[in-house]
Amino acid sequence: MRVGSKNLICLVWFFYPALAMAQEKTVYTMEDLKIVAEQNNSKEFFQHYKDIRPSQRTEQWEKLLIQMGRNKVQNLKETPELTPEEFQLLLEVAQNPALKTDEVFQVDFQQVGSAYLDSCFLPAPTVVASSEDIAYCHQRLKKFWAASTQDFKTGYQIAKTLYHAEKILTEQESSQDKRLALRAGHSKQLSLLSYWLTPALKSSVSNVYCQEEWVQDYLWKQAHQIAKELELEENPELDLSFGKLASLDCWQIFQKLLLNELDSEDSQKKKTSYALLLKDQSLDVQDKDYIHILYLLGRPSSSDLFNFAWNTLKEISFDEKRRIRLMDRLAKLDPLPDQVLSSDDELKQRVLMSEFEKRFPEWPQHYRKTCLKYLQGEGDFPQGNPTIHCKKYYQLMKQAPKEIIPLSLLKPFEEYFTKPAADHP
Repeated sequence: MRVGSKNLICLVWFFYPALAMAQEKTVYTMEDLKIVAEQNNSKEFFQHYKDIRPSQRTEQWEKLLIQMGRNKVQNLKETPELTPEEFQLLLEVAQNPALKTDEVFQVDFQQVGSAYLDSCFLPAPTVVASSEDIAYCHQRLKKFWAASTQDFKTGYQIAKTLYHAEKILTEQESSQDKRLALRAGHSKQLSLLSYWLTPALKSSVSNVYCQEEWVQDYLWKQAHQIAKELELEENPELDLSFGKLASLDCWQIFQKLLLNELDSEDSQKKKTSYALLLKDQSLDVQDKDYIHILYLLGRPSSSDLFNFAWNTLKEISFDEKRRIRLMDRLAKLDPLPDQVLSSDDELKQRVLMSEFEKRFPEWPQHYRKTCLKYLQGEGDFPQGNPTIHCKKYYQLMKQAPKEIIPLSLLKPFEEYFTKPAADHP
C-alpha cells in the first residue's frame, strides 16, 4: 500500500510524542545509582533501581538496595501521616528478596506497615473507614503480610486493629453503609482473627499478650464456643480445644478469670466458666472445692455437676483444714453467694442449708455473723448488703429441727426480721 506524503506527515506527527518520550526515558547505570545513593535521594533511586537488568544485579546492587531501603523506611517512621502512594511504593520495594530477609529493614517496615493499616481501618479513634476504604485496606493488608516476615508480633498488631474496628462497628449506631462493610470483606477477615492472633498467644511471651483486656474479650468469645462444643462431645478434652488457641501460660491466666466469674451476674460467663473449669484436669483440690461449693450456693439443678458438688460437701465434712482453706476464700466474696435462697423450691433450700449446717458449719456461721453486722450497722460494706437473702435464710432455718440449728443462734435476728421493713436496714 502506498502512503502519500501528506499521510506520512500525519503519521509521524501522531507518533512523535511517544517516540519523544521513549527517547527521553533515561536508563540508569550502576554508577548512576551509586551517585544517587550517596546523595540519599530515595525518590530517584527507587524510580531507577530496576533499570539494572536481573542478570546484572550484583552483590553491590543488592547492598545499595538494602541501604536505600533502610533509609527510606526509617524516614517514613518519622512521617506523621503516610500517604497511600508512599505506602504503595514501600510495599513494592519490600517485596524484593534482599529486603524481605534483611532484619533491620523488616523491623521498621513492620512497624510502619502496622501503623499505616491501623490508620487505614480506623481513621480516628471512634471512626471506621467506609465500605470502599475497608476493601482497599484489606488489599493493602494482604500485600503487606506477603512482603513481611509474618512474625507473631506483627500478626498481633493486625489482630488488634481488626478487633477494635469490629468493636466500633458493632457498638455504634451503624448506617447501612457500615453494616454492609461489616458483612463484606471486613467480617471475612474477622472470622480469621485467630489466624493473626494465635501465633502470639502460643509464643514464649504469650503471658504478656493474654493479660491485655481486648485479648481476654476475644478469649471469652472463643470460650463460649468451646463450652458449646464440650456439651456435644462424650469425652471432650479441654486442653486440646483451648490448646488450639493459646499456650498453657495463657490458659492459666484465663483460668483465673473463669474462677472469678463463678459468682458472676453474667449468666453466660458463669455457665461457660463452670463448663470449662470442670473439664480442666490441671485444677487442684482447693479450686475444685471452691467451684463445687459455689455451685451449691448458687442455683444448683439436678445434673452430674450437682452430684460432684454434693460429694465434695460430704468429703470436706471430714477435713477441717480443707474447710478452713475454703472458708478463707469464700469469705472474701462480696456479696456472699446465697442465690440458692432466691428460688421457689423451699424444700431444696431447707435440705441444702441443713446439710451446710452439718457438714460445713463454718459457712453458715460466717453468713449469720456477716448478716448481723450489716443489720446492726457495724463494719464497712461498700457494695451494700453482703447477705442479700439473709431474711429468707432466717425464715427457713427457724423451721429446721433444733438438732440442726439451735433457736438461740437465730434469736438475734428476730428484732430485725419481725419488724416492718422500714424499721431495719
